[in-house]
Amino acid sequence: DMIRQLQAQMEALQGSIREKDAQLSKASSQLSAMHIRMEETRQAYEDRLQLEQVKYRDDMEAVKTDAHMQSSRARQEFAEQVSSMRSETEKSLERERARHKETQKRYYAASATIVQLKKDLAEYQAQEARKADNPAMPARAGLRKARENGVPWKEVAGMSLQQRDA
Repeated sequence: DMIRQLQAQMEALQGSIREKDAQLSKASSQLSAMHIRMEETRQAYEDRLQLEQVKYRDDMEAVKTDAHMQSSRARQEFAEQVSSMRSETEKSLERERARHKETQKRYYAASATIVQLKKDLAEYQAQEARKADNPAMPARAGLRKARENGVPWKEVAGMSLQQRDA
């Protein structure tokens, strides 16, 4: 009787062990499935994160490239403007130099003309003085008389020219 009781208890225990074994196997299977889902979720998250990093890196490279191109374009435009301004300034300077040269030529030509006119005037005045001093020229007697009376030569020469023109 005791043996049967022990056998019954043993069978009950074995049934309980099988039941616990089944529960443990089910829990292990659920845990394994959960672990697989978590790993898949983690992998998907890492993939998404890596994709975002690649996109971010590409965006940053695009921004850097664009900034470099704009900077390069701005430097080129600035260099062109400076070159254009330099060219205009040089042209303006050349025009100014040419104008200055032309003005100098005119000034020197006018100065030479004035010097020549002064020489011609001095020569003419000397001729007139010689004629006035020449007793063989009775028309110059008035000039001789004016000079003898102390009238300055320039006034005498001027009067003689005015008298002759009139």
